[in-house]
Amino acid sequence: MVPAPESCVASGFGAGSAPCWGMDFTPRLHVGRTLSVLSGLVLSPLLIFAQSATAPSKGEVKKGVVAPAGPGGGAPSKKGLPVRVADADRERLTASIESLSAALAAFEKDGSVSPELRALGVDVAVLVKAVAWPLKYNEFYDAKQVTAADALLKEASSRLDALKAGRAPWTTATGLVVRGYRSFVDDSVQPYGLVIPEDWKPGADGFRVDVWLHGRGDQMTELAFLQGRMKSPGEFTPPKTIVLHPYGRLCNAYKFAGETDVFEAVDAVVKGYGVGADRVTLRGFSMGGAGSWHLGARHTGRWAAIAPGAGFAETAEYAKVFGEGRTPPNWWEQTLWRMYDATGYVGNLFNRPVIAYSGADDPQIQSTRKMEEAAGKEGLSIRHLIGPNTGHKYHPDTKKQLNEEFDAVASRVPNRFPQEVRLVTYSHRTADMDWIHVDSLEQMWERAEVRGKVEGDVLVVAAKNVRALSLDHPTAAGRASVTLARIDGTTLPLESRDGRPLCVRVVRGRLLQNRGRDFPA
Repeated sequence: MVPAPESCVASGFGAGSAPCWGMDFTPRLHVGRTLSVLSGLVLSPLLIFAQSATAPSKGEVKKGVVAPAGPGGGAPSKKGLPVRVADADRERLTASIESLSAALAAFEKDGSVSPELRALGVDVAVLVKAVAWPLKYNEFYDAKQVTAADALLKEASSRLDALKAGRAPWTTATGLVVRGYRSFVDDSVQPYGLVIPEDWKPGADGFRVDVWLHGRGDQMTELAFLQGRMKSPGEFTPPKTIVLHPYGRLCNAYKFAGETDVFEAVDAVVKGYGVGADRVTLRGFSMGGAGSWHLGARHTGRWAAIAPGAGFAETAEYAKVFGEGRTPPNWWEQTLWRMYDATGYVGNLFNRPVIAYSGADDPQIQSTRKMEEAAGKEGLSIRHLIGPNTGHKYHPDTKKQLNEEFDAVASRVPNRFPQEVRLVTYSHRTADMDWIHVDSLEQMWERAEVRGKVEGDVLVVAAKNVRALSLDHPTAAGRASVTLARIDGTTLPLESRDGRPLCVRVVRGRLLQNRGRDFPA
């Protein structure tokens, strides 16, 4: 848990709570809760997609890959099946995996190696895992992936040799770079790809990070993902920009563990490449556009700008849940859509620039229309660029316009302490916006709203369905003239004692204050 900054005024809800998060961008992870709720979330728009791939027929060999035979030795079915790695290739890859794994384990246990170098072993481990798992679980879907597997293991060996020599040249390389981190969720190593501009150097200023969320790919194993990231820079490569391609735990539209993957990859890049956490933008297309709506609307304060493209944003209409002849979901499932849908959180987009894109002939324009409709109910509008006579792709002219407009807004560093802030949430897990932080709700999964505004020397805050909240102290952002907070009509001084924040608690509509972080039972 990240310690709370001292320069804040907070209202918490009990001992052990962590009010006052300031500009820390570590997400509040409730893995157990998320997984337990996930088990009850039956319907997902992702489930309407089907896999489509064609495997070679029986006995057909393509560059060392043999197709699996069907039952009784007949031809396999042709959709969604992997190909079988030839025995000689399997033996070679297995031997290399075992050798590298043993050597890496010995390196990481070597007490003479600096902790910094040992930590970079994850950039070796992620390459080895990307080959080991498809080999173990029969997830090679293309003959070319055997060659790609050899290339990854060769790169892993080269990196390990460099680490043993006290070097890590890929950490300062430009161009296409693949790396990894160890996840908080399950202690696994997870991959991400980078596009590092040629003019970037360690310690360089003026760069931003664009997070690009990829589209759906049923056969996008970590091997396939890294293979692509080592060949292509992707859709957008703006100047003075490090482009981050998270893996997102395959294809869950960047929800649940996929959501955490994005945050952890961002944290790794911000730390490793010296880019300010306030210089990170969010973009994506198709499923990546859905992820951009999801993460952009719920965690708006993390991004300098947001650009979703052609991605679903809600469940009911997109998946035709209430269509003729269909049984409506249970009430509790519809309630849990508030964990999944982006439309209910659209009010948060008040706080950051958003530029959406759709092809005029793309059925998924429906999702942006739903976001526009929801925004209108909040008194907001969304900038929506539409490619003429275009399906599910970027129109070249509109793409150019999108680039120009997005670069213009992304170049502005968000105000550390804006004059006005709006926050909408249904869960205290997604409850941070600039200088306002909700720590507890009166009713989970019901709409909670906080609006804050600087009026002279007072922070004026109005809250609904909020039991406890925190406010960053304005002096941390150079607003020393702000000395009071008025929360739902009650005025409190913004002061602290012994370096601790002034904390208050909302109980049955009354504000109770206590000078310290913890509250009496």
